Amino acid sequence: MQRSYRSKLLKNRPKIILLVLLKTTTIALTVIARPVAHLNLTAWSDRNLHILP
Repeated sequence: MQRSYRSKLLKNRPKIILLVLLKTTTIALTVIARPVAHLNLTAWSDRNLHILP
C-alpha cells in the first residue's frame, strides 16, 4: 500500500510544486500590492491638490 501511495505522490509532485509556487506568488503579490496601491493613491491625491487655486 505504501508503494502505491508513494508512486502517486511522486507522479503528482510537479503539480504539487506548481500549486505551492502559485499560492506563494499570489500571497506575495497581494502583500506587495497594498502599499504600492496606497502610494499611488497618495501621489495622485497630492497631484490633484496642487492644481486647485
